[in-house]
Amino acid sequence: MACASLHTAERNLPMDRSPPTPETLARRVLVSGRVTGVGFRWHTLQQAEAYDGLCGHVRNRDARTVECLLQGEAWMVEEMIAWLRHGPSWAKVERIEITPLPLDPTLAEFHIAG
Repeated sequence: MACASLHTAERNLPMDRSPPTPETLARRVLVSGRVTGVGFRWHTLQQAEAYDGLCGHVRNRDARTVECLLQGEAWMVEEMIAWLRHGPSWAKVERIEITPLPLDPTLAEFHIAG
């Protein structure tokens, strides 16, 4: 699965219109609460794989925090953030912290990191 392109291909449009370019975002999301030892990373990976073109990673930071790096089209990133606000049913998300990041053209997939 390739990450969302930073550029949109030309389309057959009238000469006076530019091709629409989806906004690409990168966000770091720290999720705190009962989010380790409950399958949070695995379920985050499954959720992210449903979005063709979403890249990044998820990893445990400490006993109560998971870090998720998301990069892709704005709607994909926003939907993933909405899912991270609650996570899988047995998790208990108490807080999320969202930080904008610069785009990373080297990202190629979404995975569980170390």
